[in-house]
Amino acid sequence: MESVAAKPAKLKHTYLLLATFLITNFLFFIDEGYFNLNWMKHWGNWVMFGIYFLFIYLGQFAFTALAWRFDRTPLAYLFGITMGTFIGAGGLILILLS
Repeated sequence: MESVAAKPAKLKHTYLLLATFLITNFLFFIDEGYFNLNWMKHWGNWVMFGIYFLFIYLGQFAFTALAWRFDRTPLAYLFGITMGTFIGAGGLILILLS
C-alpha cells in the first residue's frame, strides 16, 4: 500500500510562460504585423518582442505570486495573468513614453 503525502503546490511557470507568449504574439500580430506575421522577418521586432515578453511575464509572475499568498487555486493564475498583463504592458508603455 502506498502512502499519499501532501506535496506543497509549486507555482508553475509553464502556464505563465505560455500565456505570456500567446499574449505577446497576439499584440505583435495586431500592432507590428498589421494582422499578419511579417513582423517576424525583422530582427528589431524580435528585440521589442523580447522586451514586451519580459515585462508582461514579470507582471504576471508578481501578481500570481501575490495571489498565491491568499489562495492557491486556478483562479490565482487567472488573476495573475490578467492583472499582470495589464500592469506589465502598461508599465512598459509608461517607460517608453517618458
